[in-house]
Amino acid sequence: MVRRAGPLRARSRRSPAVLAAFALLVAASSACVPLFVPPLPSDRLEPEPAFRLHGDARLEPAPGDDAGLVLVMRAAEVPAGGWLAVQWFGPSGPARASESVWFEPGSVGAEVRLETPPGLDVTPGEWRAVLSWDGRLVRQLRIELD
Repeated sequence: MVRRAGPLRARSRRSPAVLAAFALLVAASSACVPLFVPPLPSDRLEPEPAFRLHGDARLEPAPGDDAGLVLVMRAAEVPAGGWLAVQWFGPSGPARASESVWFEPGSVGAEVRLETPPGLDVTPGEWRAVLSWDGRLVRQLRIELD
């Protein structure tokens, strides 16, 4: 004998305890306020001042019969007086010379030209100048000499 299920209404009835629990869950969840942690602290973060160069800094061959290089640069930001260290790297790889240039906050925007040290044999190949301020890399410039 096959037993038939009762009408749809009879099957869909739930016990009063289940309905009460569901109503309580809906009421409780609507009162929840989601936790929100702001991505930044309430006080504004200020970037640390750093030495920056304008984008037109470059290496170029020295004018005339000089067999040297000239580093041409302009400071965009100088946080305080300090030394900009320049290391010259020749085609063979290791550092060939190093120099330093003093910058003051008032020297922002002024063009500075720094030539390779006298007596440095500038041979054909790729030359690089690595500039650092207070131990941090500022920029690396390169030029290919024929």
